[in-house]
Amino acid sequence: MFNEYYEAKLLKKNHPELRVINRQNIDIKNCKKIHIIGVCGTAMGTCALMLRDSGFDVTGSDVSFWPPMGPLLKLKGVKIFEGWDANHIEDDVDLIVVGNACAPDHIEVIEAIRKNKPLISMPEIMGQYYVGDDKESFAVCGTHGKTTTTGLLAYVLSEIGEDPTYLIGGVMQNYFSKIDKEKTIEGTSHHVGKGKYAVFEGDEYDTSFFDARPKFLHYRPAYSIITSVEWDHVDIYPDVPTYTKAFEHLIQITEKGLVVSDEYPLLNELILNTQHKAKVLVYGMTNTADLYPVLKMIDTEGQHFELFIKGESYGEYTIPMYGEYNMLNAVSVLGVMHLANIDIKSEKVRGAISSFPGMKRRQEIVFKNNDFVIIDDFAHHPTAVAETVKGIKERFPDRRIVAVFEPRSSTSRRKIFEHTYPVALAEADIIGIKIPPFKAEVDSGQDLLDPQIVKEETEKLGKTVILASTALELSDSIIPILKSGDVIVVMSNGSFDGIHKMIEDGVLGK
Repeated sequence: MFNEYYEAKLLKKNHPELRVINRQNIDIKNCKKIHIIGVCGTAMGTCALMLRDSGFDVTGSDVSFWPPMGPLLKLKGVKIFEGWDANHIEDDVDLIVVGNACAPDHIEVIEAIRKNKPLISMPEIMGQYYVGDDKESFAVCGTHGKTTTTGLLAYVLSEIGEDPTYLIGGVMQNYFSKIDKEKTIEGTSHHVGKGKYAVFEGDEYDTSFFDARPKFLHYRPAYSIITSVEWDHVDIYPDVPTYTKAFEHLIQITEKGLVVSDEYPLLNELILNTQHKAKVLVYGMTNTADLYPVLKMIDTEGQHFELFIKGESYGEYTIPMYGEYNMLNAVSVLGVMHLANIDIKSEKVRGAISSFPGMKRRQEIVFKNNDFVIIDDFAHHPTAVAETVKGIKERFPDRRIVAVFEPRSSTSRRKIFEHTYPVALAEADIIGIKIPPFKAEVDSGQDLLDPQIVKEETEKLGKTVILASTALELSDSIIPILKSGDVIVVMSNGSFDGIHKMIEDGVLGK
């Protein structure tokens, strides 16, 4: 479906002569040995672990094997090769999985083609092997909130005994598995289940160098959640229409049920103007939506709310996370389960929602003592930054919030957000900003965010702003002005050069 559109998109990319390759059709069930190029990424590593759990002999190559994925791959029996080398494509390999960070002129790709080895992408593996006639797929998609919402859906289905297969683009925090009662899983991002459901975090990024389709189109969704649609991934989507086209196609292929937010104009327009066969529930914060919560209380257990569907009360639930957006994430999960004819009024479902351990790097407390709290969060889009800080303010209403932000992603470095970030960051009391890197392959001088403008406009809103060129310089500037009781939230889609530990060491010395 949509082949002509995505083939034309592929031909517009660099080196189309390398990208357009003849690929073999292969029955994955008949494969014994699978090699993964770029195995240490979160999604690719998770794919490797799922294939290993499914009985395949798995090898993988990458340039480095940092924790947590590197040691985990070794522990689980994945044979790993450090660096790139044509010899990694061994003669007995049946299938090559190519990550979307892999270029068409990659030495291992060239060798695989020379040896006539079939190439496949990670999303294709998921859609072809883990979704079939005996499984229904849930795709959790959107610009923001995908990881937490996917984790929550997978967790609830697991806790009520459905034993789903799932792939999450993040790691669930400490989770006692009902499936394996003998051990505690110290965080997990996947499971190969025996139940009838498969749950996937549906990324809209391109599938691979030879496939310009967004990943979520491969997951063959019976049900989809779309949490939000705001222009993102500007390195591959040059304008809003090309970005929304991906979600238009998702809406069209979803078979049975769609749960979509009413808070994003682009998404509202899409659901009104796109032909679809699935039943739709629109969710939001007001009673004009099909599906909405009424907040009852916020306390140390989280947010307590009453759920309404089509005006009918489904009783009260508690989500142990903070911020309106997290309450809406829970609402969307309950909505999609309702469309799948799962009894969401059951005490099992209520108990599962209230015991969700959360996802790493999503409001994750990484340090806490009597004086300070340090929180790690993945937020980098202006909307996500604003909602994250608001949620933390709800959790710590009487404490000063210090936001430490790195605009690292291709999207967050764009000039279009110069006037949006100040409003988002001003939700905090003190703000630290690292000057974004310049990457010649995706940045141009006139398109790059000017952090000095962000600083000046945020200061006009009455906030203290520190701007620094390195993580060390930023931490050294922030630590002296911290006071007992401060909550420091570090926001980046990368490691931020370990600034969390720098600040921790600094506050321990105060």
